[in-house]
Amino acid sequence: FMCADAVHAERRMHEAAESMALMKEVGVVPAVTRGVVERMRLTAAMNLREELGGKPPKDVQELYRLWEEKKYS
Repeated sequence: FMCADAVHAERRMHEAAESMALMKEVGVVPAVTRGVVERMRLTAAMNLREELGGKPPKDVQELYRLWEEKKYS
């Protein structure tokens, strides 16, 4: 899932934001979803989708290396 996030983060960010809006509408506090939206936003901002040609990293070690290069926090 984490490797796929590298290339799908922008879409997932929008999906989570829509879920968060629905939760608020029905009176549910979207505590965890806020964090998901922020994590996806940070991941999308690294532009890994373009850098990787739309293909996820081969494994989590490769993803960690990319995060380290991009100073992902």
